Amino acid sequence: MNNIHWTHVLSVAASCVSHRDRRASRCTDQAACSGFTPDRGPVHFALIPPHPSIHRPIQLGLSGMIRPVRPEDAEAIAAIYNPYVRTTTISLEDEPMPVVDMAARIQSIVAAHFPFLVWEEDGKVVAYAYASSFRPRAGYRFTAESSVYVDAACQARGIGSRLYVALLDELRSRGFHSVVGVATTPNDKSERLHERLGFTKAAVMRQAGWKFGQWWDVLMWQKAL
Repeated sequence: MNNIHWTHVLSVAASCVSHRDRRASRCTDQAACSGFTPDRGPVHFALIPPHPSIHRPIQLGLSGMIRPVRPEDAEAIAAIYNPYVRTTTISLEDEPMPVVDMAARIQSIVAAHFPFLVWEEDGKVVAYAYASSFRPRAGYRFTAESSVYVDAACQARGIGSRLYVALLDELRSRGFHSVVGVATTPNDKSERLHERLGFTKAAVMRQAGWKFGQWWDVLMWQKAL
């Protein structure tokens, strides 16, 4: 797998932060931060957040930590994610994701200035959480969509809850206003998790997803930050 380098991504983020209108949490230099071109107008207007607040690992006892994702985490993250694809409707993807594709997904999320956190124990990534764009239009730039996945062998230990809280704290520190969680139903664990963290049910999209030869409803949860 090709190596992924974040140097360019971080330099672009630092450049854009210097142009932000901090009162509105948005970039005021469209040419620098929005992909603005005179002939086509703004082709992408994304929230440009401040530097991540989680710039060093959060220690969890002697052997665990929550930390930002690294390029070399792609293999472990794919190993956590793909069983959900193969055997559940938690993800509505229908093909397991190759490591190289997962690496590209991670890079695109980080390049778009969204947080991507992992839970590491004894040197192994056992869970991850990230945020992504809710919708691409400029007006939605202060709302993010959240995702959390825990290795099947490490569930029922509160890892998902604690990692989700860290993700919400990170989104809040970056100036996001709200977060949306999307879950295929039925999913009792997801419902209990979102209720426990203060989310409210915002919408049910009937028969919005197709997998395993049938239609599935999709529930949207929302929380103000």
